[in-house]
Amino acid sequence: ISTCVSFQALAKANTRFSVGLRYTGTNITVCGRSEMLLPVGVGNLQKGFRYSNMDYIFGSMLQFVMVNLILISYNIMCQWYINLFKRINQDWPEHIKL
Repeated sequence: ISTCVSFQALAKANTRFSVGLRYTGTNITVCGRSEMLLPVGVGNLQKGFRYSNMDYIFGSMLQFVMVNLILISYNIMCQWYINLFKRINQDWPEHIKL
């Protein structure tokens, strides 16, 4: 199911405990220095952890960050990062592209 170690996010997303839930998680972007939540950097994840949700949250957050280097920590980073630049070019709306 994944190349990630201890990858439980997708495995548990479609269990009996998520029946009837509209959202099964949230993603939040936080400044590692100040621990402040970043503008437009919070979003819900529908059942199944679609990459498009995190892509939009991440892309929207990048509009407010003025640094040359960022560190991303995400429980399914090893899966999400695969084809990220392809998704940026093909799928992201123009207003959030890098």
